[in-house]
Amino acid sequence: MIKRLFFFGLLAFILSFPLSASNQYSFEADGIYYTIYNTSQVKVSSGPFDGSYSGRIVIPAKVSNNGITYTVTGIESSAFFGCCDLTAISIPGSVTSIEDDAFTGCSGLKELKLEDGSEILSFGVKRPYNYYREQAIFNDCPLETVYLGRNMNYPTDYRSRYSDYDPSLLSPFRGHGEMTFLTIGAPVTYLRQLDFYGCGALESIVIYSYKIEGIESCGLWRTTPVTIKSDSDFAGLGNTNLTYFDNIIVESGEHRYGLVKATHRLEFSDCFYSEGDLYLLPLEKCVAKAKNVKAVFNSKDITDELTSDKGFEFTPSICHAQNLFSIYGSDDDPSLTKSVSLSEAGTLFDSLGFQDIEKIEVLKISGDINGTDIMVINRMASLKYLDISEANIVEGGSTYRENLKTENNVVGTHFFDGIELEAVMLPNTATSIGARAFENSEKLKIIRLSDSLATIGYCAFYGCSGLVSVIIPNSVNTIESSAFQACDNLKDITIGKNVTCIGSSVFRDCTSLTSVIIPDSVNQFGSDVFKDCKSLTSVRISNSLSKISSYTFSGCSSLSDITIPQSINSIGYAAFYDCSSLVALTIPSSVSQIEGSAFNGCKSLTSVTIPNSINIIDSDVFRNCRSLVSITIPNSVTSIRSSAFCSCSSLKSVTIPNSVTTIEGQAFMETALTEIIIPESVMTIGENAFARIPELMKVCSLNPTPPVINPYTFSSNTLESATLYVQKGSLVLYWLDPVWKEFSSITDNMLCLQPIPDVQYGDAEIDLTQYAPEGVELTYETSDNDVIRINGTKMQIVGAGTATVGAMLSDSGTQTELMGQMRQVVVSQADLTVTVADITVEEGKPLPEFTYIAEGLKYDDTVDDIDSLPVAICDVNENTPVGVYTVTFNGGYDRNYRITTRPAKITVISSSGVDNVTVDYAEPVEIYNLEGVLVYRGMRSEAHLVRGIYIIRQGNVTTKIYVD
Repeated sequence: MIKRLFFFGLLAFILSFPLSASNQYSFEADGIYYTIYNTSQVKVSSGPFDGSYSGRIVIPAKVSNNGITYTVTGIESSAFFGCCDLTAISIPGSVTSIEDDAFTGCSGLKELKLEDGSEILSFGVKRPYNYYREQAIFNDCPLETVYLGRNMNYPTDYRSRYSDYDPSLLSPFRGHGEMTFLTIGAPVTYLRQLDFYGCGALESIVIYSYKIEGIESCGLWRTTPVTIKSDSDFAGLGNTNLTYFDNIIVESGEHRYGLVKATHRLEFSDCFYSEGDLYLLPLEKCVAKAKNVKAVFNSKDITDELTSDKGFEFTPSICHAQNLFSIYGSDDDPSLTKSVSLSEAGTLFDSLGFQDIEKIEVLKISGDINGTDIMVINRMASLKYLDISEANIVEGGSTYRENLKTENNVVGTHFFDGIELEAVMLPNTATSIGARAFENSEKLKIIRLSDSLATIGYCAFYGCSGLVSVIIPNSVNTIESSAFQACDNLKDITIGKNVTCIGSSVFRDCTSLTSVIIPDSVNQFGSDVFKDCKSLTSVRISNSLSKISSYTFSGCSSLSDITIPQSINSIGYAAFYDCSSLVALTIPSSVSQIEGSAFNGCKSLTSVTIPNSINIIDSDVFRNCRSLVSITIPNSVTSIRSSAFCSCSSLKSVTIPNSVTTIEGQAFMETALTEIIIPESVMTIGENAFARIPELMKVCSLNPTPPVINPYTFSSNTLESATLYVQKGSLVLYWLDPVWKEFSSITDNMLCLQPIPDVQYGDAEIDLTQYAPEGVELTYETSDNDVIRINGTKMQIVGAGTATVGAMLSDSGTQTELMGQMRQVVVSQADLTVTVADITVEEGKPLPEFTYIAEGLKYDDTVDDIDSLPVAICDVNENTPVGVYTVTFNGGYDRNYRITTRPAKITVISSSGVDNVTVDYAEPVEIYNLEGVLVYRGMRSEAHLVRGIYIIRQGNVTTKIYVD
């Protein structure tokens, strides 16, 4: 019976692998396996086992074996199946087919390049009856950068070969949500055949041909940035299919152009090409002027000032050419532009006249306006531009919406929500914007906020998808919840330096926002503020903020540049959830709490520093951080909660301190740990805490009393294959434990040393014998002599970093490891303050070189030993007038030091013969002020002198000095 079960189990195991050419290759050359198909052609095959390939693979176009040269023409089915360590693949132009499942399971494959000249005739279409098999070629491949070679020849008509086949289902890249860069080098005429549905993370598409049909069906976002490279021919540029994209730049030679739509009111003197309402405009400079327009702007007739040479700034998200020279006005009919001055609130209708009110496009109002006037504005169906900067909102008049009346100096609730306005200049006297004032005004492109504004209300600009740039004035102190939520074309936001409170979801779903500076005045921050801002790459956080609230940056998949300031003491639930571009992060020592799922899904995070101020590693905090390789948990932590590091599939090393008492369920499940050291302090370990870790071969439990675990704490394969190490004298206790005894191999041949304290660069050497078991003589070694150096039994600190210290029993030569913190020694950086010496220089003279001063140097280090000194910055030169100027610093790095800088000063003094005060004289002097009064006689000293110019006599020598 046992043999029969074994046979069927073995059969099931074999059948679980895909049928492929595995073990059927003909020969191997330079690490690539090939199958010979005829006397001149070979195809790439799988190796002797699945997963044979790793790293970067460049497939050659030609390969030789036994004196015969072959052309590489294809990649066989499952050739790279399960090669999870494969990171990049380059396929030559000679390859004409890539078969089914060729790259399935290549979970580390991020770069794909199909070389120029390729003629890919088949993307795995061997089984057209099974539509979705074609999507399996790059299944499970987290492709980020894809290059489809120039001059490639894609099949263009699949229907001619398969009558029931829909070409849109040929989707080798369909659903690759991690793809960020795509280059299409071939003259693709039907982009739909390479369906990109679900590739929402694309940051750039480069196409070497603009003649593309069917582009509206390719599954890409309209806002995806597209660069079209063409040498000269722009015929057919106005094809409606091409303008499916809102963000198109055309490159021709060294020149770059923006493809934009412009109203018929504008003409461009620098237009490179035009067709219909589409224009190719140079990105460097563009001059525009209006044709036959009479416009009123800021109460000034600017008919003669409509030509601008300020330059052209491309705003692709709205395809408009009006950002630096916003021009509003009518074509030939002056009745469409009105400027009225109201002598009494509520009289707008009478001032405009019944005949014109429905046609007016441009309106400027001065004087008092109330609810009756706002109601009239809301009825003006053609109104596009409204200037009420010189108007005053007063209470009274009719209700402009249901039960809503105007208040003094308040842009009220639902004031203009949903109307067709494109540009609004708010009253200079307005102090607040009410809730939903402009909600869902999708055509609003320009809003000018007044310098008297203090509050921007709840959902004030919610859903204003036309907004591209907003400047919040310094007068504003509060931005209420969802104020700019779902403004999906908002790219630039300037937050005034006096804003103190930013409410929840203020910029949520602003998917075009790229960079934000939160001023130091902000001390209150709601949740979800930047949630799902998928284009946000950098954020500067206020130094006054104490907490990063829940979901603040959740879904910001492009965020890579962020520094958490020392003012932060708490990081909220899922604050950085799914920030998949975040690579490295230092959590400052001010942070005492990191809530659950804070960094869940940060799949690119390779390095994170957890400070000693943290007591609990909360649930799911680092779950799915797939690039995290090692982690050191500080000795302040007492509990590691459920799923804290679950699915960190690259995590190979973890240091758990002797302060941890509880490790909860699934804490390290599905990691890449090869060994785990459970410190003496751990009392309980939860279900599945160390489950599904196939490479775990060594478990060291330092607690003499077995910690409480359950039957599922470790997977069955770990219990069968791994060795459990326990302290001498504890073996019987672990053998008698109902769960620990399930380990097939248990040994007490383990040397357990006491932990050593945290160390820092600059600390004195440590005597290791005080941490060794009593009566045991050991010799020691280090894995990195640039961090730790061993001199007998002394551990000397050489540099900041991490090193493993090993111990050896002197008598037997048995190798062992130091357990606990002793095993891995982390040397932290020392603090160093860098500045430069203050300088006094005469006006008109060149600035001397800076003299650097470093405070906090350790051992025998000097300034010259610093890897990269901060660069001193001060705009002082021979033309700088008299005054005192501040020297600031930029950059600076050293492996062994945390560098901070202190400003210095440069004093520029008058050049009228005044000598430097620092010159010493050994003989007595007489010092006179400029009035000739003797103020001092004796040995040279200026300590008692006030600031000014003095005359010094010393024997027959007379000179001037300047005292600062």
